[in-house]
Amino acid sequence: MAGLKTASGEAIDGSFELQVEVEEGDAAGQPGPPAAPRALALRVTGDLHVGGLMLLIVESVGVQRDWSDHALWWAQRRQWLLRPGRTLDALGVGGDARLRFAPQHRPLRLRLPNRRRLRLRLSFAQPLAHGVAQACRLLGIRHPEELSLLRPPEEEEEGGEGRKGRAAPPPPDFDLSHLLLPAGEEGPRTEPLPHLPPGCYRMLAAPRGGLGPVAPPRPPRGNPLLRRTRLHARWLQSSRSLMEQDVADDEELLLRFKYHCVLDLDPERDELRLALLYEQARWALLTEEIDCTEEEMMLFAALQYHIDEVGGSGEPGGAGGGNDLDDLDTALSNLEVKLGGDAEPPGPLEELTTIPELAEELEIYRPRKLTLRGFRPTWAVLKEMSLSYGRSPPAPGEPLQQLNLRGCEVTPDVDVGAQKFCIKLLVAAPEGMSEIHLRCRDLVPRILEVLHRVGALSPAQARLRFVDAWRALPGFGLAYFLVRFKGGRRDEVLGVGPSRLLRLDPGTGSVTRTWRYSALRQWNINWDTQQVTLELEGEVTLALWVLSAPCQALHEFLGGYLCLGGRQPGQPLDLNLFHKLTGGQEPL
Repeated sequence: MAGLKTASGEAIDGSFELQVEVEEGDAAGQPGPPAAPRALALRVTGDLHVGGLMLLIVESVGVQRDWSDHALWWAQRRQWLLRPGRTLDALGVGGDARLRFAPQHRPLRLRLPNRRRLRLRLSFAQPLAHGVAQACRLLGIRHPEELSLLRPPEEEEEGGEGRKGRAAPPPPDFDLSHLLLPAGEEGPRTEPLPHLPPGCYRMLAAPRGGLGPVAPPRPPRGNPLLRRTRLHARWLQSSRSLMEQDVADDEELLLRFKYHCVLDLDPERDELRLALLYEQARWALLTEEIDCTEEEMMLFAALQYHIDEVGGSGEPGGAGGGNDLDDLDTALSNLEVKLGGDAEPPGPLEELTTIPELAEELEIYRPRKLTLRGFRPTWAVLKEMSLSYGRSPPAPGEPLQQLNLRGCEVTPDVDVGAQKFCIKLLVAAPEGMSEIHLRCRDLVPRILEVLHRVGALSPAQARLRFVDAWRALPGFGLAYFLVRFKGGRRDEVLGVGPSRLLRLDPGTGSVTRTWRYSALRQWNINWDTQQVTLELEGEVTLALWVLSAPCQALHEFLGGYLCLGGRQPGQPLDLNLFHKLTGGQEPL
């Protein structure tokens, strides 16, 4: 009866023709263009289940090979059909459906925080959180729930034509696409696979990934707080698969720590995890993703140099490979770090003040016409939003002139190689904007002073101290979203941190309200209107719309931080619970 039709054209037995493309995939994970898919036209009925359809496809192809990694991808619905017991009628698959029988594990390039590039074979069918866990198990990184993938920034795209118009990415440093996890291994690994390429793990854990120093990009001008709100539009959704998010084979994504709830960080067990966390913290400071005071900057600079000098000796691209720190090398060659005495140097974090006040001898210059007067030594004191300056050296009891810096424009003019450290200020004055140039003396002796206190640390201890100092910064772990509250007349910023929510003014960056997570009763999202509702204790309800990213991004940060905040050392995280709290749906 199959194929017989009535006068109206309907099949007598209820069968229909289904178009299926078969993608055999590349052999052994080798790079290169895959073979063209094979088109099949199959006569099926609606009571056929997914498993039976896959068996019919394999029999129709007639090729003897391992098909266990293949699954059905429904192109129109952009969904995988992963439940073999579901029938085509229950799923809504009809004659107009276009299915693809394709491998679930596909090649992907990951760029690590240390700029190293890996090529791995990850699942494109499971939620992203499972794919990230696969990559972390291959490399021996514990707590993969703290990491996620995001797309590179727009300025890295070629020609401004989006992801499809980009040039081909550079070749990976290490091609690990041939490595697969042992069958049945689901828990996290505490060490990398034993058959990693020689030197791969050692190179990844080396300072800067064993690469030479590179100048950090100059942060774009504009409001830094608003610039940080645009970051979270690039994160991929943890609850959706890579295929559902239009990720192509061999596309390059960034592997980064997304949730800053670092648990059980052990320098001995987490060598690569600590190295990647240190590199991400270093770049967050260099690109001004987080603010720090000058005293904290001195600590970070000393720790970074100590890590590169001690940990990079004998490594390719170590501290001895660059010329930009020759003057500092010369100074350090005359510095004797005393290794005797206390086993642990004094903690620099205890020496940092909560309200910073900087006092330093600077050289000040006010450019005027018809004058040859240059820079003159000045004793300057910076506290909050005022700069006080006077004669150098300062005389006891002598009043200092005061300059209000609120609303001024600051332009750095720094050249490390030429030892030039200048700051240009445009300060509002009654007669208009007044231009002032500040020139700093050599910032190296102060770095050496801090380096003397941390010089007894091992590279792993120095990395841990760097990460601890990063985590102690006031803005650590905050994800910023540009939002419009219901009833509000202007845009505001909502900060989502590991333990609190902040409401900030986008112009000044000042915090107008803070809520702890203990005050958050629940939150709801209307997916039709994209409105987020936060219900807080005291019968306070806030409704808002996210303007700088999809509301799913805010939903993931809320659910992720609440889930990760309840972890205990030694207990693995339930990825299914994490998947559910961050908005995951049941597979078809």
